[in-house]
Amino acid sequence: MALSTTTNRVSYAGDDVSTGFSFPYYFLANADLVVLITSALGVVTTKTITTHYTVTGAGVAAGGTVTMLTAPATGETLTIYRDPAVTQTLDLVENDALPAESVEEALDRNAMISQRNRELATRSIRLDDGFSGSFSLTLPTDINTSNTVLVVNSTGTGFDVGPTTTDLINAEANAAAAAASAGSASTSAGAASTSAAAAGISETNAAASALAAAANAAAILPYRDVIYVTNADSPITVADTAMGSVYHVDCTSGAVTINLPSIAALDPDLTKSLVIIKTDSSSNVVTIARDGTDTINGDTSLLLAVQYAGANLVADADGSPDDWTGLKFGASGGGGGSTYINWRELSDAPELYEDASASSYLFAAGLGQELYGTFRVPSSYVLGKPISLNILFWSADTTGTALLSSESTLIVPGTDAITSTTNQRTSTNSAVTLSGSTQNIPQTVTLDLTDTSGEINSVAVSPGDLINIRLFRGTDTSTTDLGFLFNDCEVTIS
Repeated sequence: MALSTTTNRVSYAGDDVSTGFSFPYYFLANADLVVLITSALGVVTTKTITTHYTVTGAGVAAGGTVTMLTAPATGETLTIYRDPAVTQTLDLVENDALPAESVEEALDRNAMISQRNRELATRSIRLDDGFSGSFSLTLPTDINTSNTVLVVNSTGTGFDVGPTTTDLINAEANAAAAAASAGSASTSAGAASTSAAAAGISETNAAASALAAAANAAAILPYRDVIYVTNADSPITVADTAMGSVYHVDCTSGAVTINLPSIAALDPDLTKSLVIIKTDSSSNVVTIARDGTDTINGDTSLLLAVQYAGANLVADADGSPDDWTGLKFGASGGGGGSTYINWRELSDAPELYEDASASSYLFAAGLGQELYGTFRVPSSYVLGKPISLNILFWSADTTGTALLSSESTLIVPGTDAITSTTNQRTSTNSAVTLSGSTQNIPQTVTLDLTDTSGEINSVAVSPGDLINIRLFRGTDTSTTDLGFLFNDCEVTIS
């Protein structure tokens, strides 16, 4: 059968409805068609025959139909193209009659393979037919270097890995700054041309101003240097001149302490921030310590306990005492942090109450109702840190006391059964006294899941452990429901 066209593919826009798509070109087998879905973001997915679509019309000159089991969504593009297997299955027997139909089918397959190869070539990087020079299209061996661009090498004979995208962005910024400086210089030159004497004075003043501006810019520019330190340098005292630096801290050989400077003594013309990053994977900790009565996020120190944990420290002298705001990034440092809890109901669960304001579980008085939740201690957890559950509840009562308590059970993976109750403790929080000023107003309660040493039943909690939580109403005197705002609670590690 003759192939009257070189077209090898068709594309359709998805509409959430259509499932049947025509492929109006001759193909020999259902498996010869390839079906792609391109998302609105440009992500291409190859679909699987029978799993995602079916094909009819193989061997028919007019082509066939691809039927998707799920209609392509609006914004998606469906592409169908012919890609026959590169095989030769015709076996002719010597002296037998020539099977014309089989021979023609084999020729058709070869033509289809040729069309597919030509399509691949035209969709690839290639030299123009008129190019007469020598140029290698082979990619360099370090092509997998991230965030770099592909460039023509210095001899013009092939490709090379070029600058990073960061280099290009910085170059653009530098070019803009240079253009601005050139414009300023041009303006100064025009003004200077009015008087040679004035020009000389202006030149001197301009040079002095430029030097002062450069000095000020260098002083206040954040992140203008990287300082590498190890345990051998500990303890490290940050000098005024080191403000605006990024400290890379390697704790492989031991813990490192970094002492911050006094906020009040900082030079007002210098930047008042710095970055500290723990770069190693050891269990040793970076301790960032305050100076004098300064605080760090209201505390005396800040810990970085896991690899690539970091903090951007910004000094503020407006409050009392002076405080460093530590903006943590990367992996959690083991201090602070929070974990959301998904609560589950059993047969004795409180009633779920929902309105436009909030969703609450209503713990009734005297019914022994319970909710259950589980969370896994994060890998960044620092041994010995207490773990608490912060919750909110409300009551319509104006007299009496209200108490929600927790029972925490430690489950050590690989050691304890999930049903184990060996290591348990009950929170020690006190009841809330109700009054007219607390009526229907959410009250904050902190439930201590561990003791102050990070232990449950004298067993230390470790990263990766599970803590099962049973939330229940304790002994109180209120006779109305307690509304537990289950979407507004968190586990904190401090």
